[in-house]
Amino acid sequence: MYAYGGAGSNTVPSLNYGTNSGGSGYPAAGIGGGGAGGAGGDWANGAGGYVGTWGDTGDCYRTNGNNGISLLRSDFSDIGVSGVSDGSYRGSGDDAASYFTYGVQNIIQYQSGTNIKITKPYVGGQGGVFYTGNGYFPSGSGGKAGNGGNIKVSSQAQVYAYNGDRITNADYTTPIYDYDKDGNKLSTTCYVLTKYNTTQKTSPLKIFAQSGILRNVYYNNLDWGRKPTTGWDYFYEIFGNQLEESVKDIIRPTNYNEVENHLIRRERTIELTGYTNPETHDCYGIGSGAGYMEVSNGTYKVEASMN
Repeated sequence: MYAYGGAGSNTVPSLNYGTNSGGSGYPAAGIGGGGAGGAGGDWANGAGGYVGTWGDTGDCYRTNGNNGISLLRSDFSDIGVSGVSDGSYRGSGDDAASYFTYGVQNIIQYQSGTNIKITKPYVGGQGGVFYTGNGYFPSGSGGKAGNGGNIKVSSQAQVYAYNGDRITNADYTTPIYDYDKDGNKLSTTCYVLTKYNTTQKTSPLKIFAQSGILRNVYYNNLDWGRKPTTGWDYFYEIFGNQLEESVKDIIRPTNYNEVENHLIRRERTIELTGYTNPETHDCYGIGSGAGYMEVSNGTYKVEASMN
């Protein structure tokens, strides 16, 4: 049996001043969880997703789970920040994180002073954190991936499961490098396969949860408890006992110095499903889908009684 998960997607530029594009969706497991959705952005704040976006204008096409390079605003518009049109800004607001790369903290251009509690958007798909004297602009982070199911097969079954395609720009020739859980580029590259009985190429995503890693999840407190996707109850429903006890103490800020990033779920390891792909000889293909919040792989069991 061959099973292929759905692919991730690109983001597109927000070409006009005062607009913002949303983060892109994540790849799904070959068998198991669906990929999470990307978030919506705010005027000055990039949205997190498989590929994150930059706030406002000054964005470019981004692919393959990375942030890429942001272009100058002057490439897209004559309108600059506070009337500046010389291309001195890459775009207003914050650059959100993608699945493999951190975002960029851009707040110092708009707010005098510093706030060391504000950190760059966290790798995996956190949205930007942007607060100014004119107000705050909360954007969304990437969503929760689907959990893996409880799968049983006979000992005679041959299961070829492949996660959704990591590559979103149809370029299967240029080497695409792996990243570790902390956003560091590695020397190894993704494998490219041909789908069974077709000529179509795919590069199955190596989903971190499927390798036993649940990464740190951070959220900022800008709109804490006000949106339906923030607050203790919301995150407890997702993470259960994985949730940090300190999440109960988070409050919305009343001034710039109270804006901060909070650890919601600390990095931990989980059990692998035990699945090995007969072609790639690794653990990827069955379990959790990809997302900013990955929780469970489910199980994969071979039972001779099913023969």
